[in-house]
Amino acid sequence: MKLKLFAISILFSVSSVSYAGVYMGASVGQTDSSIEGDISQSSGHHIYTVIQNENYDSKDTGFSILFGYEFKFPELSLSTEVGYIDFGQHIYDASGYNTWDPTGNIDIVAKVNMSGIYVSGILKRVINNSFGVYGRFGATSSNGDAKITYSFYDVNGALTSSNSESFGDSGTHPNFGIGIQYQYFTLEYSIHKIFDINTSYLNFGFKY
Repeated sequence: MKLKLFAISILFSVSSVSYAGVYMGASVGQTDSSIEGDISQSSGHHIYTVIQNENYDSKDTGFSILFGYEFKFPELSLSTEVGYIDFGQHIYDASGYNTWDPTGNIDIVAKVNMSGIYVSGILKRVINNSFGVYGRFGATSSNGDAKITYSFYDVNGALTSSNSESFGDSGTHPNFGIGIQYQYFTLEYSIHKIFDINTSYLNFGFKY
């Protein structure tokens, strides 16, 4: 009896699907990132560096391309979406002095290129035939390439030396977001994490 009821409920759910199919799309918008910690800590310089000023917030233009599969019900839709997202290049800087030469200054500039592949589940509330609101939750497998440059100045402000280091990292972190959709057009705000960098993506896009 229980098996029969379960089968009936499955058939009812399937029969209530008004549409199921593949879609694709793209988006472009502003990425906004903030770094956690001290950018000087990626090298031995941080042992001798006292940070006095820092700018660990950065903005750039990002874009994404995506593919998904959607099940539409009378008032809801469920989707699975896969996409590539490029967060652009983000620049962070800090300045201070070295404990072994407190009369001079040190400037630190970090340039980070970030991108990733994401997978998300999307639940959309259908308001009418043209308009809906939705939320997403999933994971982003991200990659980042960073270059940090150290510039040393004497008490007169003259550059005495500089050096740089480059490194990359990858990882997988949760992503989530909210958005609205009007016909084929979307406006969305999502949050991702690359390295220890919290990155948001406010974008305008389309899905077809």
